[in-house]
Amino acid sequence: MKNTIKGATLVLFMLIVAFSAEAQKTKQKSSTVIKLITTKQYNEPYDLVYKSMMSLMHSQQYMIEITDYDTGLILVKKNIHEKRKSYFRTGQILVDQLNEGLTEVKLSMYIGASKTNSNGMIKRVESMSQDPEFYNKWFNDLYLEIQRRKALR
Repeated sequence: MKNTIKGATLVLFMLIVAFSAEAQKTKQKSSTVIKLITTKQYNEPYDLVYKSMMSLMHSQQYMIEITDYDTGLILVKKNIHEKRKSYFRTGQILVDQLNEGLTEVKLSMYIGASKTNSNGMIKRVESMSQDPEFYNKWFNDLYLEIQRRKALR
């Protein structure tokens, strides 16, 4: 009887942990967590980081819609067409010089699609990516681009 109760308790505990883990995947992250995921600092001058980000976006086939060197703002968009679906990605990047050799990059990437309702109205649906691995890849790619550009100097 005791073994049955222990076994049932263990199964119940495992189910609670599994459901909690699944709920964490779909749960919106706090603004503090989002800031940590989407912000990275580089021990490099502003000019190098800004130009490296522009180069990276271009090499990733993003269309640069707006850029302002003085404020560090870069807005990009990419249309993606696959066999049975089309969607788009947009990005808002802010490159900020913290001091002479320290530059901060804030990257917010969105994925979306345009959907037509029964009345023929087109609705644009868009949501921010909150996947830490997604942003880590971008920041690692930016680091590699910075290193590539430094080697060319």
